[in-house]
Amino acid sequence: MDQTRSNDQLIELLGSQDRGEQYEAYKALFAQGQTVLDDAVRGLQHENPKVRRWCADLMDHLADDRCVLPLVELLNDDVPRVRRQAVHSLCCQRCKPSPLQADLTDTLIEIALNDANLKVRGEAVFGLSFRPPDARVVTALERISQEFEGVQPLEKSQRLLMNGARWSLKHQRFGLARLTAQQSE
Repeated sequence: MDQTRSNDQLIELLGSQDRGEQYEAYKALFAQGQTVLDDAVRGLQHENPKVRRWCADLMDHLADDRCVLPLVELLNDDVPRVRRQAVHSLCCQRCKPSPLQADLTDTLIEIALNDANLKVRGEAVFGLSFRPPDARVVTALERISQEFEGVQPLEKSQRLLMNGARWSLKHQRFGLARLTAQQSE
């Protein structure tokens, strides 16, 4: 890709119909590291959902705390893939230079219980599995794990959501039990 393109031009290319062009633009932006974050935050407001999603994806790896509020606002996007990427970028801490400092537990619970798209809900459930032990999370995960009981046949996305909630629930219960044991010592 031509190295003379501005960040605004690269962000526009994230919306290209040509996947190769999208990827090259993404790589050029990503290579700049956190210096690209202000441009990526502006890209979250772009009219093209592909641009919004790719900018949120940049934040999965590069975000710092200035990205939290713009990503939270993206949780109301009309496009499920954009919302799902925003959830992931807020939850996944292992790829970032340092963990985000926001407490997103209530937000993730709300999404896990109520988003209209099961894949977005599943991403929130996955994110809840990495939250510190919390009784509110256990209650929400119990509700989700039972949501489709008796539904036959289960759609793949329903089964994935239910199984994800059960897996996350095991981790949350274990963490709460361990925390309780430590507090009683």
